[in-house]
Amino acid sequence: MAPSDPFALYRKAGQQWLARLWQTRGEPREDETPEDHQLLAAMREHHEFHPLWDRLEQVQGRAPEVGGMNPILHMMIHVTMETQLDTGSPPEVGEALEQMLQAGFTHHRAIHLLATALTQEISTVLSHQQPYDAVRYRSRVQMIGRGVRDPQEFSAAVRRARRNDPCLCGSGRKFKHCCINYLPLDVRPTPWINLLPGGSLYCTPAYAESAADDDPIVCLQNMSAVAAALESWGDLEGAFRAYRYMEDVAKEARPSRTPSGGPLENVLQDIVDFALNHPAFAVNALEASEILLARCSDDDLAIRTTLELDHADLLTYVGRAGEAEVAYARATELAKSDQSTNELQEMVADRWGFWNDEIKPLSGTSHERH
Repeated sequence: MAPSDPFALYRKAGQQWLARLWQTRGEPREDETPEDHQLLAAMREHHEFHPLWDRLEQVQGRAPEVGGMNPILHMMIHVTMETQLDTGSPPEVGEALEQMLQAGFTHHRAIHLLATALTQEISTVLSHQQPYDAVRYRSRVQMIGRGVRDPQEFSAAVRRARRNDPCLCGSGRKFKHCCINYLPLDVRPTPWINLLPGGSLYCTPAYAESAADDDPIVCLQNMSAVAAALESWGDLEGAFRAYRYMEDVAKEARPSRTPSGGPLENVLQDIVDFALNHPAFAVNALEASEILLARCSDDDLAIRTTLELDHADLLTYVGRAGEAEVAYARATELAKSDQSTNELQEMVADRWGFWNDEIKPLSGTSHERH
């Protein structure tokens, strides 16, 4: 791959190639190229996508977009940027990176911001069938380096720019023929951590901005988006395995708590909810349900009752409808107690009716999956 050509890896790489790299990782390979080594390193670094890498062969033929991002293209962009840094070609990339590190960026977030210049160039080349414009790309990289030194002034300059003004990047073109579709661009360090939408809520953008690049809560948010994507593609086995990945990550997270529990409790609830939507996985979710019940306080009757009825539904799917019926009878009695509310009584009654009509007939449909 010529270091001056950011499209070489883009043209070469594909889903099948990455699937092969991931499946053979750790095995000695005589045909391994520098690009192979760099791509595999990038794939390993992005822990949030490990559940997806495991399933690349199963989702062949589909462009694997997660939360609006193509993870394969994201890996190729990372590798291309690192190659440009390693080779010093173009030199502007390394110079801009130094300025960004001095401005408080981490290396990973700096790569994400610098990569916007590369992705914009790729978009322009592909959409307009134009040749790669090295001057335009290098000028945008230099503009980022200047912008991070004073983000407020950079933003003001972008607001002042008019269509026929010389472009802020210094390419010599008019603004309307150069960066008008690239700007505005946030050149502060905080926003440049990827937070993928589409899954359950594990952290907010405000949390992510101040988090470390390898923060497990951010990883859980992005893995949740991967699990949701795999589920939407019909790869239920892959989605369930993603939740198992998340369980391991959550065990390493600091024990912060929200009204719904800590990170581990939230993952366990996602596992239970997934199995309730896909009964074939109920037997594998029983342990998660039991842990949630063991950790739940008796003080919150509504949460406790909901967890018990979730557990009863899972028991039904694994062929233990008799135990489930006892649990529903107990919940019905509790809902009539002085501690209960009208909302809880209605919830129990609705679920009892649904259990009889829809869930009980499916008793015994779940079998253990590995």
